[in-house]
Amino acid sequence: MKLRHYAILAATSLLSGAALAQTSAPASGTIAYETMRRTDLSNMRININGQEVRPGGAMPDGRTFNPPETVEGTESYRFAGQWAMREPMDRRNMMQMRFQGGGPGGPGSGDGNGGGGGGQQGPTAEQRQRMERFRNMRPPIEETTHTNLATGKTYTITALTVDSTRKDYYQSEQLVSRPADWEVSGKTKKILGYNCQKATCTVKDQPCTIWFTTELPFTFSPAPNFTPDKGVVLLIESDDLLYRATKVAAGTVDEASLKPSTTAKPVTKEELGEIRRKAMATFRQQSGMQFQQRN
Repeated sequence: MKLRHYAILAATSLLSGAALAQTSAPASGTIAYETMRRTDLSNMRININGQEVRPGGAMPDGRTFNPPETVEGTESYRFAGQWAMREPMDRRNMMQMRFQGGGPGGPGSGDGNGGGGGGQQGPTAEQRQRMERFRNMRPPIEETTHTNLATGKTYTITALTVDSTRKDYYQSEQLVSRPADWEVSGKTKKILGYNCQKATCTVKDQPCTIWFTTELPFTFSPAPNFTPDKGVVLLIESDDLLYRATKVAAGTVDEASLKPSTTAKPVTKEELGEIRRKAMATFRQQSGMQFQQRN
């Protein structure tokens, strides 16, 4: 009888442990990722006072236009029920350009009044003031993405500031479309304490590695085209792209606040791109500097 009693207690303990493990996964909360994207410098141009400059080229003041090859940042997503939403991104941080001087007269070598320390002249006080104003201005575009965790559809809501009292809202949809060579292997590892499975695929001739866990009670990926059949992506790695989860935290989140606006005007991805380009062109013209990203 004692042996049977101990066996029942052991079985009960195991069941309780399993139930605890299942309920410890947050049903609502936040996932944060650190990110990296490689910039396609071959398609980048800037236009300063009518002069077009490519990466590596000389600007009107003699300095070299040398934008970063990669853009790093963070993204945070809240989730609850059937919805997840990416928090608005601060586009001011994404617009920081790096200009490096090629010798005397480069940044930091001038006399403080716009004069160069030797051969080349640094930016004038007016140019520095204009560039600083450009960095500090808030762009007219703010975006959030909303993912329906049940269907996999992702909605981008773009808020465009028309003037100080009015914003226009646009909505575009994106369906999950994984690469054709997506393959899940038997390899596993732990990320943030969660058991993860490995998947691989190829995008634009670049091999990609994806790690996802099925220990969270929903399916999600910060990059929709890398969404598994079941599970939450915690790591995406390739030469051109990185998403690395840094935090999965439980918290109270109102599901209704994660749903996309029902009043936003539906537009296609191409239409939304054109709306963005026109809004940013106006913004750059008003700021006194024009930056062009060509397709």
